[in-house]
Amino acid sequence: MKRIVHLLLALAAGLTATSAAQATTITFGTFNGPDNSEHIGTSYTESGYQFTNADLFRWRDGSSADADPTSSTGMATGIPNTTTTMTRIGGGAFNLTSIDVDDIFRGSFRGPLNYTYTMAGGGTGSGSFLAGGTSGYATLLLNLANLISFAFTPGPDLGFVQFDNVVVTDAGNVTVTPLPAALPLFGAAIASTGLMAARRRRKVSARIA
Repeated sequence: MKRIVHLLLALAAGLTATSAAQATTITFGTFNGPDNSEHIGTSYTESGYQFTNADLFRWRDGSSADADPTSSTGMATGIPNTTTTMTRIGGGAFNLTSIDVDDIFRGSFRGPLNYTYTMAGGGTGSGSFLAGGTSGYATLLLNLANLISFAFTPGPDLGFVQFDNVVVTDAGNVTVTPLPAALPLFGAAIASTGLMAARRRRKVSARIA
């Protein structure tokens, strides 16, 4: 019986670890004016992550230039063809699921957004995404794991970029016990507990008789 109780506790801990690996979405807050834009500077931090660029700003919430005027304001680059770099504050690896991107004026320009990344342990990678030219954000789906940095630079035709809704998880919090694999074991443990209880009841009844 003690062994089954310990098993149930271990499974419960596994389920808790799974929920701890939930994704975080970085939204860059809101800016309500009175000016049309707000100058941020060379760095911005949120949810334990830092974004650096030669110049960052965000549009007023609801501005016609904001790629998503009905939701939170994204971040934008103020100098053309400059690199924005994303890292965790204090270091450490992270998983990058996706990021929403558009040109600076919500559909006025279209061109490549080039990106590079460095992985924990020294591996690197790169890619390119055609951004802009639409009246709203396009989602760049990355699904990159175990990164220590991610950087993107708009090409000459794109020039500037605004970005929002960066979806990340802490690489150190991902559980190694998948939930579907744990469920049959969890059910078997419960069934065993019920069987043992039934046997005890039969023994007690036999003694009384």
